[in-house]
Amino acid sequence: SPFSLLQSLLVERATEETDEIIEKICFSEKLGRMKAGQKLAALQRNFDLTPYTREYSLEEKLPTWYVEGHIPQETVRNMAAKLKESLGLADGNRR
Repeated sequence: SPFSLLQSLLVERATEETDEIIEKICFSEKLGRMKAGQKLAALQRNFDLTPYTREYSLEEKLPTWYVEGHIPQETVRNMAAKLKESLGLADGNRR
């Protein structure tokens, strides 16, 4: 699901800036009671999700570059493209 893609990308592209959104996903009781689609919409209203949908160049190291043997960068790029499409950002427009 798009929400599952976001969860994976948050971990795989983790930076200090992702702390707040990861904490919200893990510990917000209100968010925890929502369905996946509702969670994604709520997060999209309150957080900038573009860092997780933007295209990465082949030369760019992901913040989690050290796990490259376990999470190929191409897989992360494909997941980001799917999330971008699910959020309606593929054509540059937000829903």
